[in-house]
Parts: sequence; C-alpha cells; structure tokens
Amino acid sequence: MTLLLKYIIGRWKSLTYAVQGLWHLINTEAQFKFHFAMAVLTCVLGLIYQINSTEWLFQTLIIAFILSAEALNTAIEKLSDLVEPKHNKTIGHIKDMGAAGVFIGVIAATVMAGVIYIPKIF
Repeated sequence: MTLLLKYIIGRWKSLTYAVQGLWHLINTEAQFKFHFAMAVLTCVLGLIYQINSTEWLFQTLIIAFILSAEALNTAIEKLSDLVEPKHNKTIGHIKDMGAAGVFIGVIAATVMAGVIYIPKIF
C-alpha cells in the first residue's frame, strides 16, 4: 500500500469517528439537541428573511462555534465523571467553566441574531 493511500485511509477513519461522535451527541445529549435545533431554526429564518452572504457567513461561524463548544463541554463533563464519579468541588468548577464557554457563545449568538434579524422583522 502506498503512503498516500495509507494517509487517505487514516483521514477517512478519522472522519468516520467524528461523524460517530456527532451522531452520538445528537442522539443522547439534551443540550446538544437543543443547540442543534436552534441552529436549524436559525437557518430556516435565514432562508425566510433572505439574509445576505455576509450574514450567512457570520451565522454559520457562530453556529459552528456553539456546537463545537457544546461538544467539547460534553466531552469535559463525561471525562470528569469518569475520572471522579463522586462529587468533587474542583471537578464541579471545571464543569462550570466548560459550560461558561458555551454560554459565552450563546450570548454572542443572541447579539448576532438581533443584529441580523431585528431590522428584517421590524
């Protein structure tokens, strides 16, 4: 097998693991489902209100940021629970900081949505 073929197979395997992780998040994690549903709703609004390409760019970036942050926060929570199943104050702070990362993105998304959609609605 050539080096290039091995490389392509390795990247394909990485992609399949990522898709499996996304599928697991969508099927099992309530917070990810919520953020994913809000992303779909926001895209539908973009189609309804015919947002321009720059608005689509910003909207897509913030959606990707929030979904990525939620995926990483979920991974932090799962790993923390595996490492220390009992209540631990430090682990609790770590989980809170992970959640704060998602919250910061949600605040930015709310501002972005207001900037894009309020002028179109009113």
